Amino acid sequence: MKMENSVRINFIGDFCSGGEYEFFRKKRKVGFHNSFYNISSLLQNSDLLVLNFEGPISIKGKKREDVTCHLYNDSSILQYLKRQNRCVLNMGNNHIMDYGNESLAETIDEVKRNKIDQFGAGLNREEAWKELIIVVKKKRIAFLAYSTNERNVKAVIADSHKAGCASYLEKEKVIEKIKYVKNRADCIIVSLHWGFEYHHFPSHHQKQFAHLLVDAGADIIFGHHPHVIQGIEKYKNAVIMYSLGNFFFPPVRNSYGRLIYQKKASKEFMIVNMKIDEKNRIAYTCLSGKMNKKYILELYDKRKQVLFDKRFDFYSSQIKESNFEFFWKQYRRKRKKELKIENIIEVLIKLIILPPREYLFTFRFRDILRNIYRMINLSRK
Repeated sequence: MKMENSVRINFIGDFCSGGEYEFFRKKRKVGFHNSFYNISSLLQNSDLLVLNFEGPISIKGKKREDVTCHLYNDSSILQYLKRQNRCVLNMGNNHIMDYGNESLAETIDEVKRNKIDQFGAGLNREEAWKELIIVVKKKRIAFLAYSTNERNVKAVIADSHKAGCASYLEKEKVIEKIKYVKNRADCIIVSLHWGFEYHHFPSHHQKQFAHLLVDAGADIIFGHHPHVIQGIEKYKNAVIMYSLGNFFFPPVRNSYGRLIYQKKASKEFMIVNMKIDEKNRIAYTCLSGKMNKKYILELYDKRKQVLFDKRFDFYSSQIKESNFEFFWKQYRRKRKKELKIENIIEVLIKLIILPPREYLFTFRFRDILRNIYRMINLSRK
């Protein structure tokens, strides 16, 4: 493989630069470069940087009423991102519409003004389904993005007169679209905002669907939404990244102002560096690390990287097993129970670490009902 003629792409996961980090940054008077100082050279050692842009840059519009928290990105992050070799933002996710049509329109305009490529969401169905095709080293690379309005994701799906994302539940249309784009591009990257939050494995249905997309012509699948890292599978000549987890995702507050406790696994990040040669053969390497208390991304040292690699190999190897459907059903049952226990523990931690005044002002009676329901369910099989 002649690497000098290869297209190099860095894939990173969920990116959210608003919330508590914005207040921290302004109080400390530090720029975004401070958080990415340790990895900036890694981000720039590629032809493309591809990420999931989790939330608009504007909060002027009407807030969604069916979500527990509203995410956004600080508009000045675009100044940092446009300094990368070339940046591509996926907007096909469940938070890009948190502040409505006006906010999405302003975000798309501002991204274009900064000469950054974007795809995945639009002011109507046609825009949401539209592919992005860019040329890098004479190779035509196409980007497509899909999400879902199912309960585990709850993205806003666009229609002829409604802004939002394209839905992967329209399987036949998705496959038809990939086949159409295959005739116009050398490499197809499909972004999927899917899966179950805080699960380290995709469902067997996700695996089946990913294989269908590869059979239709997809070369790379770029997954996100679970907020934790899942495995990577090589299927035929394609690479399927089921979830890259969070890349930069500081704590946020829920819709009524209380700080949301951040799980340890959601602070971990991964950079996947892919190289695609003239014959579309794909090779990749992975580096990982963690966000510290000052919102600085730090790469793992040699020992921690070895431990991560072992864990990541386990995530990936299970997906390849022929009995993965059985494994997933067992894992899903176990993980649901673990999450209920984790949620109760997190409630106790919040009672300890949150100032009493903040807790009282953000208290809701449904909090008690929800936690009683969790404890009752723990006794059930």
